[in-house]
Amino acid sequence: MTCIMQQVCSRIARRATPLVRHVSSKPNLQTLPADGFALPPKKLRALVTLYHQSKSFITPENLDESIDHAFLEVPGMRAFGHRKIDWPSLRLEVKGRERLSKFGFPETLTSTLGRYEAGYEEREARVEQVFDAMYGTWQTNKPGLELLQDTWEDVEQRLKDEEEP
Repeated sequence: MTCIMQQVCSRIARRATPLVRHVSSKPNLQTLPADGFALPPKKLRALVTLYHQSKSFITPENLDESIDHAFLEVPGMRAFGHRKIDWPSLRLEVKGRERLSKFGFPETLTSTLGRYEAGYEEREARVEQVFDAMYGTWQTNKPGLELLQDTWEDVEQRLKDEEEP
């Protein structure tokens, strides 16, 4: 019985085609950049951006919520500060403000604060851009490529230390 199995195995081995790498060039491990990443910085930045944007991707888990959001949101709604307001309501608010006193009585304080809120948000966006450039973050404290590259070696070393008993 073992003789028959050996014959069958040898026939199968002869018929099998050897696995060959069909590529025009062989990998050159010396072409890796000094930082150890195989991709250029432009592609790495694109990957980091894609990672941060993946939170808003539509997946099977959030499909129903995304459909509701797309069809239930009123198209004429705009966000002003932290409020959402449609066009007719905005026009009514403008008319109401035109009728207000020209001097700053306490009842006009809340509407005045609302006007400056949009300017504050603009300023905050510029401040965030400065912090992003200085500290290598990307849009509200999400790590950018530079920060990832700076901490890459530290994280690898910590992982190696954890693996060793």
